[in-house]
Amino acid sequence: VLLKWATSKLFARDSTTSSIEITCIKLTQSLILLIPVTFSIEGISGFRALSGASQLAAVLVGSGIIVTLLYQAIVVGLVSVVLATSVGFLTQAQVLPQTIIAYFWLKTFDLSWLHIVGAALIIAGCLLYTGTRYRPR
Repeated sequence: VLLKWATSKLFARDSTTSSIEITCIKLTQSLILLIPVTFSIEGISGFRALSGASQLAAVLVGSGIIVTLLYQAIVVGLVSVVLATSVGFLTQAQVLPQTIIAYFWLKTFDLSWLHIVGAALIIAGCLLYTGTRYRPR
């Protein structure tokens, strides 16, 4: 919802702001918020494990980073032209293939209450935004 508001405001001023610039701002803000949390939970052990990983693991991690960056750029592009509700449902739908692949690869399915509450909050936020934005006046 905030991303939809930001893209509509930035694109409304002039056409010089690109989706890539908004994606960079979005990812930088996420990084600033997530790095302290990551270090408080894992410390430096995650980086040590990565330095001792095989070459294949490093390629897979790098590929995952590239796919994530492309996905975030696509989400920002969609937000600028589609309803926030549609993008919210699409971002939730992308979890399904990940869960199915994890189930068949790892043979586990961890459906905790945090997953359910998180998905419900995102969908509820999208619906509330759409309801307040497009209700008859």
